[in-house]
Amino acid sequence: MNATGSTGTGTARAEAIRTDTTGVEQIFTALREVSSPTERDKVARRLPPDSGLAAVGVRMRDVFDLAKSATDLPVSSVPDLLASRWYEVRMVGVSILDFKARRRGLSEQDRRALYEVYLDNHHLLTAWDFIDRAAPRVVGAYLVDRSRQPLFDLARSEVALERRTAITARVLADRLG
Repeated sequence: MNATGSTGTGTARAEAIRTDTTGVEQIFTALREVSSPTERDKVARRLPPDSGLAAVGVRMRDVFDLAKSATDLPVSSVPDLLASRWYEVRMVGVSILDFKARRRGLSEQDRRALYEVYLDNHHLLTAWDFIDRAAPRVVGAYLVDRSRQPLFDLARSEVALERRTAITARVLADRLG
């Protein structure tokens, strides 16, 4: 049971984050409301040892539900989420990018903004699941009708997670384009 009396077994409520809510604190608070010590132990075991991440203790379904409810959060707020030391807060950030990228009718300007936030903050994507969650739709879909040179550059990187972005983004780019 956490400080709010919740056992952490329910899903994050959609009303937990509204479009007028901003900041890492609100996301973190909403995650803590559905956290549990048992889940924290499970998540912590999966974290890469050199990632600098700590676990809140939230099931992925709850993380994704929260991210979906926060999809109207401005793209400019996402880097703050990605800079959090908490794994689940970062996952909310990359999931928001992914959910935004899936929207029909997204303008080229908005799609480019998502792509730039992802790449400009790549150094904060310190676990494979962040890459797998957002790279296909954010990077791959953006590059469908564009040069694939950024993917080639990422593929030649010394950083394994940048190479992973190139691989996972390329799968969707090839499928769509």
